[in-house]
Amino acid sequence: MNKSKKLIIVLLTLFFLTACGNQSLKEKLQENEWKVISDNGESYNATFLSDTASFDSQLFSLGFTYTIDDDEITLKDEEDEEIFIISKTEKKELYFEAKTEKTLKSFGNLTMTPIEK
Repeated sequence: MNKSKKLIIVLLTLFFLTACGNQSLKEKLQENEWKVISDNGESYNATFLSDTASFDSQLFSLGFTYTIDDDEITLKDEEDEEIFIISKTEKKELYFEAKTEKTLKSFGNLTMTPIEK
């Protein structure tokens, strides 16, 4: 096998290994239960399934369907739609920045930390 064919095989192998190693945001959300801290002072736990999310504390329980488009997550219930822009922090945390004033007023910006099992 000549050098160019070997190089192509190595590059393709690296590409597929890298692609498999990059975890989608949806998979990352689903693999953990999350401790959520809002900058409005509230804290609770969140769980994400294939297309639903639940937010639970001792005082309330909220359920949403959700969709992710690039770095944006949209949470919908029967009445409202809340939109956040998701970014990763240097730690294992995710940061949900409220995209609309309504979402900011209702939930604040959220820091989500995976709960170690």
